[in-house]
Amino acid sequence: MSFIIPARVYQNSWYSIVSETNVGRFNFMTEKTAKCLFGKRIFVCFNSPGHLKFLRDQGFKTFDKWIDESYDSEENGDKRMDMIIKEVKKLNDMDTNQLDIMLEEMKEVLVHNQKHLMTFNYKSNLI
Repeated sequence: MSFIIPARVYQNSWYSIVSETNVGRFNFMTEKTAKCLFGKRIFVCFNSPGHLKFLRDQGFKTFDKWIDESYDSEENGDKRMDMIIKEVKKLNDMDTNQLDIMLEEMKEVLVHNQKHLMTFNYKSNLI
């Protein structure tokens, strides 16, 4: 099931909350993030510090123009979770018109991420 895109869920929701399995100092992309990138989804990540930076280092674009992604550099886990929850609440409080406008504004980012994923070549800094 990990390779199936949840089309019905995506059609009936505005954004995704990604809970990555990796914790600690090593960041890598799993199917959870890849599905969002492929499905042209905006997402907020419950992740270890540096995950969004890792994605940007891999050539993907994130949503810092629309979401406060400073949580990605917060080392304190409790504070980082509070910051992430704040951003999810902000998205949740938006009305349909605001979400439509935001998604239209970020269309270029979403399309870039999908196209980049299709030609993605993982760049490891571990070797």
